Amino acid sequence: MQRPLDDLIALLDLEELEVNLFRGRSPHENRQRVFGGQVAGQALVAAGRTVERGIVHSLHAYFLRPGDPATPILYQVDRIRDGHTFTTRRVVAIQHGRAIFHLSASFQPAEPGPDHQIPMPSAPDPESLPSWEERIAPLLDDVPEDVRRWMTRDRPVETRPVDFVDPFHPHARPPRQLVWIRTSGRLPDSLLLHQCVVAYASDMTLLDTATLPHAIAWNDRRFMMASLDHAMWFHRPFRADEWLLYAQESPSAHGARGFTMGHLFTRNGNLVVSVAQEGLIRPLGEAPRSHPPHGRHRERRGARGAHPAGAGHGHQRQRRRPTALAPTARALRRARGNPHPARASRVRPRPPDGRARSGPAKVPADGCGLRAQPRRVRHAPVGHPPRQPRRRRAPAVPPPAERRRAHDRCARRAGAGDGARHPRRRQARNAGSTRSANSRAGSRVSRPKNSITKSEQPSARWRLIRSITRSGPPQMPCSSSPAPMCPP
Repeated sequence: MQRPLDDLIALLDLEELEVNLFRGRSPHENRQRVFGGQVAGQALVAAGRTVERGIVHSLHAYFLRPGDPATPILYQVDRIRDGHTFTTRRVVAIQHGRAIFHLSASFQPAEPGPDHQIPMPSAPDPESLPSWEERIAPLLDDVPEDVRRWMTRDRPVETRPVDFVDPFHPHARPPRQLVWIRTSGRLPDSLLLHQCVVAYASDMTLLDTATLPHAIAWNDRRFMMASLDHAMWFHRPFRADEWLLYAQESPSAHGARGFTMGHLFTRNGNLVVSVAQEGLIRPLGEAPRSHPPHGRHRERRGARGAHPAGAGHGHQRQRRRPTALAPTARALRRARGNPHPARASRVRPRPPDGRARSGPAKVPADGCGLRAQPRRVRHAPVGHPPRQPRRRRAPAVPPPAERRRAHDRCARRAGAGDGARHPRRRQARNAGSTRSANSRAGSRVSRPKNSITKSEQPSARWRLIRSITRSGPPQMPCSSSPAPMCPP
């Protein structure tokens, strides 16, 4: 049983490519995606190798995308902070140029302080419980051969549940369980290695606790399960090659997510590690989605055809078929002879008659040496009617009454010395004498000497302008003055 453990130790031994850059591999197992505990353990190893003092006391991780078991994983470490007491590291696991996992870990040297803990739950000794092989052997008679090999393979971590649950035919029960765990062999004395092994093993049975009240089988294709996030707190030193009681419970499950918590105790009752995780428990074909997932690696679905079109996670959106009146962008690029998408917007289609399109006419340079830019002509896409020319509105001209009121306001605000700058005001000041002279000179009808026709009488506006230019604006309140006297 030491060989699987040696493989696990070699799995956690990362290759250092550059400063703050490490590479890890996956075991040669028949997996559809990388085991979440493996990525968490390797990321913690990468973070610990960049810390000079202190041990990890907490980590918080997010599983962003499913990992590819056939491709190595790059771990990039960001040295966030190196303080006097606490040291913070951030690790990003990268595959195919994209992040699949994110971890933040904090390190602290040993310090004295107050001490308390919750009591350890009562459980029988692990030696009195049957092993996993003894439990699962009677249930493998009617299962396929590949499932039998997977269930009976050698494991680096030994598990002995207190209350065994049939993984193929479970029954509903409360969401809590007790499991004894330890490595199948002896580990070196490095505390960081023991912490990374427990981080690897903490993701093995934690999410299964949230499925106990719903009696979801291990191979039930009606549900899709995956870890979403993972958090751990390391309270006291321990050894992963000794028995640890893993007390797990699920306080809540809602919205296709199950929340679980766990505490690891030593045999003498010391609380050494606390774990919290939220996982995805999605029923396939029952929960419709408003939009499909993005990216190359979509989550695993159940049996083919288990959910209708447009329902369930991971269903691809149906593409719109091109028509004669609405061609696709690719068809337009092919028709224009330029399949490059970056240059498709700058290429204009040929005229409908098939003749070659001539370039813009050359415009001679102006006096400043600048060449005027020709007007850009926009052609309608292929299959669309030509655009109608845009009608331009004539500039709005105020009516004569509005112009007269504006002129009156300017006249009221003008002073006595503004006649030189405003010719119309100077003309208005002399309007009375000019009109009288012109009327007398052009009059052909005999009339009395002092008589004035109605057309020659100065209007109220001109009388007001003469009074302002001669004696200044009248001193009277606006409410008692005529309407033309009120300011705007």
